[in-house]
Amino acid sequence: MQSKYCPKCGINKPISEFRKRSKDSKYFQSYCKFCESEYMTKRYKVQRTKWKKENSDKQLGYSRKWKNKNRDNCYYYNAVTARNFDLTVEEFAKLYDTLYKKQQGRCAICGKHQSEIKVRLGVDHSHSNGIIRGLLCPPCNLGIGLLRDSAEVCSAAAEYLRNSKADK
Repeated sequence: MQSKYCPKCGINKPISEFRKRSKDSKYFQSYCKFCESEYMTKRYKVQRTKWKKENSDKQLGYSRKWKNKNRDNCYYYNAVTARNFDLTVEEFAKLYDTLYKKQQGRCAICGKHQSEIKVRLGVDHSHSNGIIRGLLCPPCNLGIGLLRDSAEVCSAAAEYLRNSKADK
């Protein structure tokens, strides 16, 4: 059985552990399949991260433009969320649009407009009875969730911040 040395991992491996350089080639890649895969995964992540940093505004602009243009085609999000609230997709889309217009596209707590955040406003609901309360940006929705959806706890947290000497 033929074997080949992989300079990356330093192990002599069977030739079946190496990819051919091209479909009809009799030559094999320098690195074994595992090392090559590991290298390509790291390379892809680095290139993808670099591209995202350099083109984040462009990417965000494209996705927002597409979502605004194809709002009805964002079916998956609507379907999953509608199922959570025991509504049809059409009922959920109508409810979301009504809340969006009522709130003028802004978070019900902090007032940030949809255009200022990178994701869609989330549907806030009571965890005790499931009733939908409004649309919130992710930080506000997460915040009241972490404060156990309790008005008392939220008030106590606000009072704590008001009385904090660190901010004075």
